[in-house]
Amino acid sequence: MNTEQQPTLGRVGEGFLWLAGLSLVAMVVVIGTEVVARSVFHYSFEVVDELGGYLLVALSFLSLAPALKAGAFHRVELVQQRLSPRGKRISRKVFLVLSLAFGLIMSFTIGRYVWRTFSQGEVASTGWQTPLWIPMLPMLAGIVALTWVLAVELIAHRGGEGGHDA
Repeated sequence: MNTEQQPTLGRVGEGFLWLAGLSLVAMVVVIGTEVVARSVFHYSFEVVDELGGYLLVALSFLSLAPALKAGAFHRVELVQQRLSPRGKRISRKVFLVLSLAFGLIMSFTIGRYVWRTFSQGEVASTGWQTPLWIPMLPMLAGIVALTWVLAVELIAHRGGEGGHDA
């Protein structure tokens, strides 16, 4: 894809991309520190599994919307290259409608789960006893952002702008 054709993410999308990148950098630092501490000092911080898991989830969910907006989702080229332009448009619309339905369901489900864990004061059964709603917030933010981008793409697709291939 040419850089001229790449869409702008907007401030929110760039913020999500920045947070996902920050999660990746933090993961590398935390895991690298643990490796050095174990190898050199024979000491473990004993929180790397938990923290690394939280950061991985944040990275995964926060990068969903920017990845879709940048056209970086996987697609089945074997099928797509055999479709006519009309078939590609139909395929794109089906993808967007099904993905939007999934995103709406997941947004509602994750949102309800975050609220439940917050209101019931549930914590992780680890040494940190992290309130579970805290690591769930990036999940909710990421899926809501993805759902929003899917809705915008579907509206653009309906209006004939086309959007990006999925």
